[in-house]
Amino acid sequence: MDNLKIAPCTSLQRAYYFGRSKYSELYSGAQYYFEIDVQNLDFKAFVFALRALFDRHEMLRSRFTDNGQQFIDENMKFEEPTIRDFTNAHSASIGTTLLDLRKKISSYDLSAPLRRPLEVHVSHLPSRVSRVHLVLNLCVFDLGGLDIFMRELDSLYHHPEIALDPISFSYFDYLRGLEANLASETGKKAGEFWKERIKTLPKGPELPLLRKGPYNEPSQLSTYARDLSATDWQKIIGVSKVHSISPTIIFAYSFMRTLSLWSKTQRFSLGMLINDRGIMGSRVSNVLGQFAKTIILSVDFSEDKTVIQSMLELQDQFKDVLRHSAFDGVK
Repeated sequence: MDNLKIAPCTSLQRAYYFGRSKYSELYSGAQYYFEIDVQNLDFKAFVFALRALFDRHEMLRSRFTDNGQQFIDENMKFEEPTIRDFTNAHSASIGTTLLDLRKKISSYDLSAPLRRPLEVHVSHLPSRVSRVHLVLNLCVFDLGGLDIFMRELDSLYHHPEIALDPISFSYFDYLRGLEANLASETGKKAGEFWKERIKTLPKGPELPLLRKGPYNEPSQLSTYARDLSATDWQKIIGVSKVHSISPTIIFAYSFMRTLSLWSKTQRFSLGMLINDRGIMGSRVSNVLGQFAKTIILSVDFSEDKTVIQSMLELQDQFKDVLRHSAFDGVK
């Protein structure tokens, strides 16, 4: 095995791995699940595009071990999507069948050893519609990587003759850089900052939990969606500009305030993801990998403060924590 293509998992990857273990109270897998309906899918072109990306991106051939290592499996072979044919299925039952299939596929635990970081299924439906089911391991795909994968998949599907820009940077280069940064003077100062901060940080929110099974079984997760209208978004941007509060902080505060309505304690901490892709710049513009890491923010809703004042204080805290993010919140 190439020693340059084996490295310890990042703190966030370890956290995802722990989250899928039976030792986690909310035991669940760590993956994205998407469905895309395609009219008149050219299956051969689709497979060609998937195979090209498998060959192009080394992290699509990655494996994760129980002892917290990740490596590139040079012996991994490309696998074509699993196909299910529902073109002649009875219309009254196909909806239930697809819901059951969604539940099954979306619960795949791709962080388990020997699992591939990407699994693709195709369901052929009536009226020449094909539903593409994608399951992607969060240890390999951050949001930036998801965008890269989908853009390149679309480009290669519609234009198989194109030559994508070459990849000149390895995710494992980034991992080695993390270790070097942690050992630097900046990393040591960040470590000291967090060692002091952890002494006064409150625990997470105490939320009511309802389980119907033992803790060594996966949690049953439900998906909810709510759209934000353009008018409401403009109101948020207006508040952001008037008070010099970033939309990120507005959403973070709103989420924490919502949790406080359910929490037994009004003073608590939450993890927040930030991403190193911006720092790395164009070098990682076409690289798959988990470049996100966690920082910790705390709030106290028992204090008598205005919403704007609370947001401004949260933003100051965020900036301070961000300056010391070489030592991440999970670590």
